[in-house]
Amino acid sequence: MFEARHHTDLDSTNLEARRLIESGQISNRTVLYADIQTAGQGSRGRTWLSTQKGNLLASFVIPVPENWKKPHLALYPISLAVKKFIESLLSPESFQTELKWPNDILLERQKVCGCLHELASCSGQQFFIAGIGINIAWHPTQTSSSFPATSLHQYNNTEWPMEDLITDLGHSIETEVKHWEDLGFRLYMKQVMPHFYHLGEPITIHPDRRKEKAVTGIFQGIDLDGALVLKTLAGTEKITTAEIFPNLA
Repeated sequence: MFEARHHTDLDSTNLEARRLIESGQISNRTVLYADIQTAGQGSRGRTWLSTQKGNLLASFVIPVPENWKKPHLALYPISLAVKKFIESLLSPESFQTELKWPNDILLERQKVCGCLHELASCSGQQFFIAGIGINIAWHPTQTSSSFPATSLHQYNNTEWPMEDLITDLGHSIETEVKHWEDLGFRLYMKQVMPHFYHLGEPITIHPDRRKEKAVTGIFQGIDLDGALVLKTLAGTEKITTAEIFPNLA
């Protein structure tokens, strides 16, 4: 179980998580969540717009156990847990949800969730921080992402108590992390792969967000180090950080 700590406002739940970890104020599984963030963080240095109430803004902190030989790989079970959680909120209606590598959730090919995964440490203990922002009640109309944003209320206008959402998401994360630990990364990823956006299809990626550095190829999968495997005309490339764009080869 995650110990829940609620804030009416924070600069960033991930920043607060790092501060608490580095000052020795977190030792167990903890979730920090806020009604609003004044300096929300997205991936690759972007801002995550979160200055209005109604969206889920949380950072789940997990002390890294000894059996996590490659802690960064936890992003995959946690991302799938978030995807399944979002699908549970859309039930009984069926809408298309996908994982967009490495850290977004798409709903009907629109961005409904972003994740910011980080590692922090204190006194020799590592902690995995899963920053999760889900557009529940509203979404920005203009973003720096190449995918338009959406919110769950566009598809289901149910009012969910935030405390219940945080609890249910925590359960989903714990279930998927345990599944990953039990199976091992190789077998676990066989179950994760079908959830990815454009698996087995042409994709265009920008490792440094500059168009002249674009790489196109077939998205073949994820290797044992967590890198995206791309089959290009020049051969096979392994990408550790990049942004997938909707324009196809």
